[in-house]
Amino acid sequence: MKTDSDNNGSNDPFVLSGSSPPTAAETAWMTAVEAAQYIKCAVKSLYNYKCGGKLKGYNLGGRRKGSLRFKKTDLDAFVSGRRGA
Repeated sequence: MKTDSDNNGSNDPFVLSGSSPPTAAETAWMTAVEAAQYIKCAVKSLYNYKCGGKLKGYNLGGRRKGSLRFKKTDLDAFVSGRRGA
């Protein structure tokens, strides 16, 4: 019989010792429209950055329209790199 001590004191069996849960910034996903507003550019420019390999985008639904999502951390890194250039 398993006890709570078998799970490192946690009730969640998937929590590993020494790991921390992801922060809100790491799990923040944005649609293309939200991402374009966030980095203050046109949606078409956002797609051009993605297709040109300058910005990471994640297709979460196959070929469905509107399934492209962007991580807030990737957008922040893109903006800081764009300002430094």
